[in-house]
Amino acid sequence: MPSVAVDTHAIIWYLTRDPRLSRRAESTLDHATLEGCLIHVPSICLVEMTYLVEKGRLLR
Repeated sequence: MPSVAVDTHAIIWYLTRDPRLSRRAESTLDHATLEGCLIHVPSICLVEMTYLVEKGRLLR
């Protein structure tokens, strides 16, 4: 089963449907979701998202 890896911006923009995410990235993540493929979110992304929430740059 194929899988994809994301960076912090890609996963945040995908989950919030931000228009800054490219159509190709959105399509890839949509396909992975529909096919039940793994989407790898590196642990540093979770750290960065926590930081953004703490700084008030990302809603809780």
